Amino acid sequence: MTQEEDLDPKTSNQGAKLQLATAILKEHPSGTLNTLATRNSTFPSGTQLVFNFVLIAVPYIKHVYVIKLKHAQVLELLDCISQHISALNHSQIKDIELFQAIFNAIKHGNVEFVKGILTAYPDIVWIVDKDMHNIFLYAVLQRQEKIFNLLHKMEPKKTL
Repeated sequence: MTQEEDLDPKTSNQGAKLQLATAILKEHPSGTLNTLATRNSTFPSGTQLVFNFVLIAVPYIKHVYVIKLKHAQVLELLDCISQHISALNHSQIKDIELFQAIFNAIKHGNVEFVKGILTAYPDIVWIVDKDMHNIFLYAVLQRQEKIFNLLHKMEPKKTL
C-alpha cells in the first residue's frame, strides 16, 4: 500500500481517522489548536531520525515510515485548520484561542504550525501577549532561532 493509499479514507483506517479528525476540527477548532501548537514532535522539523542500519535496519525503517505517515497526517490537519482560520473574522479568531496557540507554538519551536497560521492569518504578527511582547520579540525571548528567521524573512508589508 502506498502512502497516498494509506491516507485515503476509502482504503485505510489511517485515512478514515484523518477524515474524522478533520471533521471534528471543523466543528470544534479551539482545543485542537493548542494541542497541535505544543506538539512539536508531531511535525517533521521536531523529529530527528538517525539511521544506524547495522543495528536496527528493518524495524527502524518501519518506524520511520510510521513517523513520516504521522507527519503527513498532521500537516494535512494543519492545512485544514489554516483553511478554516482564513475564513474567520477577528472576533471569531479570538474565540478559538488562536493567539494563545501561536505563542504556545513559538515557545515549543513549532515552525510548521507558526508558518501555517501566518499564511492563513497574516495579521497575527500584530498581536501581543499579556507582557506586551509581539510574536517576533517572543521568538527572541524563547530563543527560537528558526521561528525568528521565519518572521524575519516575511514580506516587508507584514513585518513588525
